[in-house]
Amino acid sequence: MIQILELFGGIGSPRVALRNLGIPVKAIDYVEIDEKAVRSYNAMFEKELEYKTQSVVGWNLKPDILIHGSPCFTGDTLVLTKEGYKNICDLHVGEYVLDHRNEYSEVIKFINQGEKEIWNINAMSFDELKTTENHKFYVRKRYKKWNNERRSYDRLFENPEWIECSKLSKDYYLGLAINKESKLPEWKGVECTRGKDTYIKNNLNFNDNRFWYICGRFLGDGWTRIRKDRNNNLSGIIICCGKHENEDFESKIGDIFNYTKVEDRTTFKYQFPNKELAIFMEQFGHGAKNKYVPGFIIDLPIEKLKCFLEGYFDSDGCYSNGVYKATSISRKLIYGIGQCITKVYNRPFSIYKSKRPKKYEIEGRTVNQNDTYQIVFRENKSIHDKAFYEEGYIWFPIKLVINTRKLEKTYDITVENSHSFTANGCIVHNCQDFSIAGHQKGADEGTETRSSLMWETIHIIQQMGEWKPKYVIWENVKNVLSKHMRCNFNRYLEEMQNMGYTSNYEVLNAMDFGLPQSRERVFTISCSDGSLFNFGTLERKSMRNISGFLEDTQEEKYIVSQPSMLKKIEFKNSNFGGRVQVIKDYCTTITTKQMRCPNSGVIDLGDGRYRYLTEKECWRLQGYADKDFEAALKVHPGKVGKLNGALYHQSGNSIPVPIFESIFKQLINENKISEELK
Repeated sequence: MIQILELFGGIGSPRVALRNLGIPVKAIDYVEIDEKAVRSYNAMFEKELEYKTQSVVGWNLKPDILIHGSPCFTGDTLVLTKEGYKNICDLHVGEYVLDHRNEYSEVIKFINQGEKEIWNINAMSFDELKTTENHKFYVRKRYKKWNNERRSYDRLFENPEWIECSKLSKDYYLGLAINKESKLPEWKGVECTRGKDTYIKNNLNFNDNRFWYICGRFLGDGWTRIRKDRNNNLSGIIICCGKHENEDFESKIGDIFNYTKVEDRTTFKYQFPNKELAIFMEQFGHGAKNKYVPGFIIDLPIEKLKCFLEGYFDSDGCYSNGVYKATSISRKLIYGIGQCITKVYNRPFSIYKSKRPKKYEIEGRTVNQNDTYQIVFRENKSIHDKAFYEEGYIWFPIKLVINTRKLEKTYDITVENSHSFTANGCIVHNCQDFSIAGHQKGADEGTETRSSLMWETIHIIQQMGEWKPKYVIWENVKNVLSKHMRCNFNRYLEEMQNMGYTSNYEVLNAMDFGLPQSRERVFTISCSDGSLFNFGTLERKSMRNISGFLEDTQEEKYIVSQPSMLKKIEFKNSNFGGRVQVIKDYCTTITTKQMRCPNSGVIDLGDGRYRYLTEKECWRLQGYADKDFEAALKVHPGKVGKLNGALYHQSGNSIPVPIFESIFKQLINENKISEELK
C-alpha cells in the first residue's frame, strides 16, 4: 500500500488518481486551510470529520510520496473599483481598481489566502483595517526638524515608501489615493411602452447641476417607487424632506422634474413620477444598509460632484462652523462619500464606527438596530489639521497598530502593472505570488504566501531525519519559470538536490491528457533513488470534445442575464474590461470564480442565450467522476436557485486528475514504485 502525504491537498486529486488506477493508497495526513475543501475531501473518501483544517504537519510521518501545491486582507475590506467600493472577497479578475498612481488598473488574479493571524490598524480616515503582518502599505514617515527662525520644530515627511504592517507605527502616515477622472456617465435611456409600441426615453440632463443635487438627496433620503398595477415595474422616486427645509429644497431643484408634494406627519414627500429617473437611481442600491456611491459618481467633474455632495449632506448630514458630518448604516456609502470629499475639497476626513445593540426599544416597540458609520470633515484648512493634502494624495495618521492574535479568513488580489490598490481607502501593495505581475517575490522564504510554502515542504522533509519520501511532486502555475521567479525555482531544485533528490520538471497541459480544458501547470518530480523522471514518455491522450462533459440543462440560474456580461460575450463596447469566450471544442482554464467571472467561457444555447458551465461540468473538466461531485454536493448543497460558489471554487483550485494518473502509471511501469508498494 502506498502512503501519501498531501500538503494543501484541496479535494485530493492525487488520491483520486491512485484510486482510479486501482492502487491501494493510505493518506497518512492531509493539510488544507480551506474548511469547505476539507469537508468535500472527507465526504469523497468516506472519512467524514476525520480531517480538520490545518497548516502544519508532524515530522514523524513516513510517506512514500509527498505531493504539495503552493497555497491579506479580511473579506470585509473595501476596495475602490470603477463601479464603487466593493468587499475584497467579492472582487473578480477583470475588474479595475484605483491604484497608488491614482489610476485604475486591472485585477489579474484573485487569491483566497485562507486563515491567517490578523493585525488591526486604526487610523484617521477609516474605522479599522484588518490585515496580515507582512502586507505592505504606501506611507510617509514623519520627522521633526528645528526651525531657528520660528524657534520651534517643523513637522516634515520623508518620501513615500512601502512598509510592512508589522513595522508601522504612529510615525507613519498612510496614503489615500484620489480619483482623477472628470467625465459624465454614459446613458442610453430606457425602453418604454405605450400600448403595443416601444420607444427609448432618454431625457436626463447630466449637464444640469440640479440633477446631481437630486442624486445626492436621493442617496441620503430617497427610494424608488413600484406600481403594482404595472407588473411591479418602477414608476418613479420619492425623496423625503423635513418641513423646515422644504422651501430650500424646492428652490434648489427648481423645475428640472415634475413632482407631487405630499405632507406627512413630520415631513414632506416629493414624488417624482419618472420611470427613467427611477431606473437611473436604482444604481445607488436598495435600502439604507445597501446604498452606496456608484463609480460613475466618483468619476464626475468636480463641479457636478460638489452638487452631489451638497445634496447628500442636505438630506443626511449637517453643517456647523465649517464642519460637515453625516451618519449612515451603510459602510460602503460612507467610504464612497469620503472619496468624493477628497476629490472635491482635497481635504482629509475621519470615519468613526459606533456599535449599536442589536435590539432597541422605542415608544414601547422593540426594533432591530444596525451599527452606524459617521464621516466628518472640515471644509477649510486649519492649524488643528492632523492630516494633509499634497500633490494628489491625502496623508493621514495612524492611531494604533496591534497584533490581535486571532485567525480570520483573508483575501488578496494581484493588480496589473501598478501592483497596488486601495484597502478601506489607503494605498496597499498587492500580493504578487506567482502571477505575471511585478517583481514576483511570492516564493520568497518567509513571505507566507501559498507559494512560499514550498520552503515549508523542504523544512518538513529535513526534519524527517533519515527517512525521506521516495518521490516529491510539486505542482504550480506556469509563471514559476518566468525570469522573475526562476531564481526561487532554481533554489528549490538546489535544496532538493542537497537532500539527495534528482529533479525534473515540465509544463503539462490538461488538454494533452484527454480533458477539453486548456490548463498549463508546471509539474516538478523529485526522486530519491538518483534516477530522473522522464516526462517525454508520459502516456498522453487525445483531447475529447467538450460535448461529452456537458449536462443537458437550461436551468435559469445558469443563464447569463447581466447586460454587462452579455456585452462581453458579444464583444460590444462595455464599461467593463475583458471578453468572454464562447466555448466550442474546449474551454480555457477553470477558475475559482467561474460563476462570477467566466474566464473558462460560456455555452451557446443556440437561441440567443448563453449559460455558465455548471458546477458538475467544472468538476468533470478536472477529471473527477460524478460520484465525487455528488459526495461534495451533499456537504455543500448550496441555496436553491443559486450557483454553488464552494463547488466552483474547489474545482478551480484543483489539479487535473488524469495528469496524476499518467505520472503514477509511469512510476509503476518503470518500477519506481516497488512491488511491495503495489
